[in-house]
Amino acid sequence: MKPIIVYHGSKVKIEKPLKASGKSYNDYGQGFYCTENESLSAEWACSTKNDGIVNKYSLDLKGLKVLKLNKDFSILNWLAILLDNREPNVTEMAKISREYILKEFLIDYKNFDVIIGYRADDAYFTFVNEFINNQTNLDVLTNAMYLGKLGLQVFIQSDRAFKHLTFLSEKFVEYTEYNLKYQERVNEANTDYRVMKNNNPLKGIFIRDVINRGVKNEDGIIPKIKIK
Repeated sequence: MKPIIVYHGSKVKIEKPLKASGKSYNDYGQGFYCTENESLSAEWACSTKNDGIVNKYSLDLKGLKVLKLNKDFSILNWLAILLDNREPNVTEMAKISREYILKEFLIDYKNFDVIIGYRADDAYFTFVNEFINNQTNLDVLTNAMYLGKLGLQVFIQSDRAFKHLTFLSEKFVEYTEYNLKYQERVNEANTDYRVMKNNNPLKGIFIRDVINRGVKNEDGIIPKIKIK
């Protein structure tokens, strides 16, 4: 297996990423978040109106345990991991939904060295909040993850995985170019999401249906993720 090239958008050059420097309330917990898409990493680096740095690395996956959420798992498996690390809106429905999803769909993701899966940009977390509040259905949530073409993120979480990460180079990027692209991506995703939601107001499976039917992970009812 060949090493993969990954990028991390930041405000500074990061030659030696540290697990402890990551925020514990990010999508998959505390660790180092990267992408195989250099342009996307530049947008992340310039998500505020400041210039940034795209850090380039080689990641050798040989011998590492890699959890590929985009291959063999459902959207609710991904959502369970997200809700294990990020706080949703505090409503009674959201609380019930979160407890159920964590109980029935949370997998042992902390036992892996690397996780590859969706990235829940803050704007996209709004879609998640609407789903767990029974305001949108499962199909809309699943399709929403394709909006804006955020692609996949590569999350490095174990000490062993950090030893497989090699810094290659850094590149300066200007917010005047990439912040605009970032904002356009988010705005387009929000607009498309509203259209998609309004076209399917009552159809499909809602979280209330999942809970009332007692749907479990092993039932295989929830479709697998198919993002590349």
